[in-house]
Amino acid sequence: MAHEVFISHSSRDKPVADAVCAALERVRIRCWIAPRDVQPGRSFAGEITRAIQHSKVLVLIFSTHSNQSEQVLREVQLAANSHLHIVQFRIENVLPNEDLEYYLSTPHWLDALSPPLEKNLHRLGMSVKALLQMSDEDASKRGSAADSGNAKSELDQQPATPTVAESTKQAPMKAFPLRFASLFGWAGSKADAIWRKHNRPLIIGSGALLLVLFIVFAVMSHCSTNSSAENDYNEAFKLAAGLNLTKIDTAKAAQMMQRVAEKRFPEAEAHLAFWLTNGTGGLVKDNVKAEQWAKRALAHGLTNKAPNSVAAQTELAVLYLVGLGVLKDEAKAAELLQKPAEQGYPRAQTGLALMYQNGQGVPKNLGKAVDLFQKAANQGYTEAQNDLAGLYANGEGVTKDLGKAAQFYKKAADQGSASAQNHLGWMYQTGQGVTKDIGKAAELYQKAADQGHSAAETNLGLLRQYGQGVPKDLSKAAELYQQAANQGNSAAQNNLGYLYQVGQGVPKDLAKAVELYQKAVNQGNITASNNLGWMYQNGQGVPKDPGKAAELYQKAANAGYVDAESNLGFLYYNGQGVTRDLIKAAELLQKAADGGNVGAEIQIASMYYKGEGVTKDWGKAAALCRKAADAGSVSAQTKLGLLYQSGQGVTKDLAKAVELYQKAVDKGYADAEVNLALLYENGEGVTKDVGKATELYRKAAAQRNQTAIDSLKRLSTSAITQRTPNPTPNSNATITPGSGSTPTPK
Repeated sequence: MAHEVFISHSSRDKPVADAVCAALERVRIRCWIAPRDVQPGRSFAGEITRAIQHSKVLVLIFSTHSNQSEQVLREVQLAANSHLHIVQFRIENVLPNEDLEYYLSTPHWLDALSPPLEKNLHRLGMSVKALLQMSDEDASKRGSAADSGNAKSELDQQPATPTVAESTKQAPMKAFPLRFASLFGWAGSKADAIWRKHNRPLIIGSGALLLVLFIVFAVMSHCSTNSSAENDYNEAFKLAAGLNLTKIDTAKAAQMMQRVAEKRFPEAEAHLAFWLTNGTGGLVKDNVKAEQWAKRALAHGLTNKAPNSVAAQTELAVLYLVGLGVLKDEAKAAELLQKPAEQGYPRAQTGLALMYQNGQGVPKNLGKAVDLFQKAANQGYTEAQNDLAGLYANGEGVTKDLGKAAQFYKKAADQGSASAQNHLGWMYQTGQGVTKDIGKAAELYQKAADQGHSAAETNLGLLRQYGQGVPKDLSKAAELYQQAANQGNSAAQNNLGYLYQVGQGVPKDLAKAVELYQKAVNQGNITASNNLGWMYQNGQGVPKDPGKAAELYQKAANAGYVDAESNLGFLYYNGQGVTRDLIKAAELLQKAADGGNVGAEIQIASMYYKGEGVTKDWGKAAALCRKAADAGSVSAQTKLGLLYQSGQGVTKDLAKAVELYQKAVDKGYADAEVNLALLYENGEGVTKDVGKATELYRKAAAQRNQTAIDSLKRLSTSAITQRTPNPTPNSNATITPGSGSTPTPK
């Protein structure tokens, strides 16, 4: 049975190749695959050669194994020489070796990197069908051309006309093919020879004229094609950059840039390569494809075009700046950007400005950066407006001016810049440079999120999670985080991990939480490092491992993350996962307390009270407790109440003690209920009231407070004895990770 598709694969990828074959044949695409279709007794090499030559499409199962296979290389070479469509079905994210790259310079490819395989097989079937249809159309065109050629041959076989029409008369139309044939064939009768002898100048002149016309036509056709591609490239660039007040449409820009790149227009190929490294316009980030497109741009003349084209020179500079297709060379990139920037090309001006801002390839010079950004911004280039706004927001190279920063962000946001919409949204959320308006912030985040901007999706997710500026919707928050997490946004991965940890908006799934935290940690997210450490410390979603927890806390603490400093301080205090070290614990807890971590404030207060790791100081203990109590900590309110009750570190003040206990009692804190009950029982700071004391003991006993249970028994037997509260803060209540240790989305 005749086949249409040859499946090339390494024997080590046979399971995938067999699945591809079965999927294609299910949709009536007949395949040839070894060893199934090798005829017994025939040469294997000969069978392969014949099978490829009689195919229309070669499907290459591309992997590390096929990339190293000499047999696969020979099959691809033969397919290229036979003018087959070659489809790369990529099952691994690897670059083709140099030999394969030569034959795959303009391939059709289809990634099968993401499961399930069945979905990718369906897409492959559709792609191959389309290519087969193209092959049939090409064959039909070749058939028409062959018919035309046969008619011409028959005309050429007619007897040659021995005379030539006079120059003042029009030659018969059918004579033209005869003369054309004689010009390039030089074969015919004796009469032809005589005709040629007398008309050699005419022949030479006609031939020269035809050659000139052919060259002119070819050049005009090439120029027309290039002009069309250049116009499309410029339009795609404008759609992406918002140049000259163009409304930004990155998705459309990406589609257009791909189409131009497929026409072998090197500027577009280079631009597409850069976009693939960032996932611009909905493109999936793919460094392998990016490298391929960059190499194609260079192979198709980007370097040669650069001296005479500001766009080509800028694209070449970007390749050197990021190291795509060439070795990274920031100095070379800066040198290349200089000329197009001087000629007013906004992308070059912005790129060179960034290099001056960061000191890449040139000495750092914020003044030059501002000047270049301003020139590009004046042309309506949104990236420059964004970057200039950032300089005004941070006071870099200019006087800090949040109002001016907001103005530049607004210009870019109005043109549809997702980055500007996100930044401006943040300014409205925090009231920086504009009047605080969380509803407006949510509106701007939504516009950017609709364009797939991952930071905006994350920020909008936070507003949805807490119901700020928009109705609270945990499911929607999780959905937004997931969209951003899929793009590799580490903050979204962390926040979504938290939702899975606590079961908000999604089913509780500790293993999933750990997985997401780990992804964020791998990208250096310090909040996720703290949160994952907490999971290891408590054995949630992973085996309990205090040592691993300490390692993760240390990473975040090194970056100054106060919650991690607090949690690591507790581990050193208790000797969990690390050798117990009260001095180290006090140092870490003090840093966290200075950063406003309430749990650390309470614990270091207890250490000052007892003199653990620090010199005993009741005054400092009281000051730290007051700070935490003012922040609403019931534990701190209770401990500070004890200090006022006993007069340690503060002037004794029973009324103040009662006030502090009552605040904690109002929030149902059992220790405060017991301490306040004792004051009512003994009539200290309040009128003696055993009934009130009994009521408070019962509330604390309901929370299984042993002191309250014992006190109720004592009261019930009427064996009431005078007791005074123990003024020592209950350190056990402060050692477990509390408000400072619970992972929170940030």
